[in-house]
Amino acid sequence: MKSSKVQVKVFKFTPLRDRAPRFDVYTIDRSGMIRVSDLLEYIYQNLDRNLAFRKISMCRFGVCSGCRVRINGHPKLSCLTPLDNATEFVIEPVAGYQIVRDLVVDFSKPVKQPAPSDGTAEINVEDDAQHDRESSLAEAIE
Repeated sequence: MKSSKVQVKVFKFTPLRDRAPRFDVYTIDRSGMIRVSDLLEYIYQNLDRNLAFRKISMCRFGVCSGCRVRINGHPKLSCLTPLDNATEFVIEPVAGYQIVRDLVVDFSKPVKQPAPSDGTAEINVEDDAQHDRESSLAEAIE
């Protein structure tokens, strides 16, 4: 029997206020939730009204790619990423772009920056942006 609980580690950072990024950890009952975007919406509505993420209520089908984040280290669309049987998710902003706040990045400003997870790896912006486009396209086709 699959667990009804899921642990969600969410990247939190406001560049103008915070000295360093952190992860807030939530344990959530996954009942009635299908996608990672459902987890983010639940956290916002019930646990953290300050969480910044792109809520794309008009799309939710992978068309706009506005909900791109890193989920367990991989660029994904939160509206298309199923919860399946996973018991833990680490959600970070998509790499290679200037962080506005928490999971929101400025897609018009690609930058080279340390990866949020480990703080050491240099990101090749062109490769990561291309990977994002390819992943989004592949997910939309599936």
